[in-house]
Amino acid sequence: MSRSGRLHHAFVRARLLVGAWRLHGEAQSLARGASLPEVQDRLTRARATLGDAAPLDAIWAAGWAGRVGRRLFGRFDTCLVRALVAGSLIRGDAQVAVCIGVYRPWPTGDLLDAHAWLTVDGSEVVASDAGCDLFETVLTVPLHTPS
Repeated sequence: MSRSGRLHHAFVRARLLVGAWRLHGEAQSLARGASLPEVQDRLTRARATLGDAAPLDAIWAAGWAGRVGRRLFGRFDTCLVRALVAGSLIRGDAQVAVCIGVYRPWPTGDLLDAHAWLTVDGSEVVASDAGCDLFETVLTVPLHTPS
């Protein structure tokens, strides 16, 4: 790759990280009691000023924003926040939704585990180590559809 190509790639990555950081800040309103539709509206407004990313780049940037925010500033960071941020960064020509699922790991039913992940054009995009196939989808929240 040429020097100008590497500089362009670095600029695109930096812009993506700044966008993820901004969206992560908006998604923090979930921790402060905002409803999911309110958060979706905030993310949609913030997304209007950002570029679009490929799904894997968006997941990488959302993970970075979550790790840095949690370690340096004590931000709230969960699979749901990361899925909302990554989904908001993905290219506008894709149909993106956040899926929320539950799983009962013990037969007694005393414990309930939940997880959030992305689907892009109907295919699962796993943003963490959790196997989404263990979880029963209880809610699908569309983030954006092709224009």
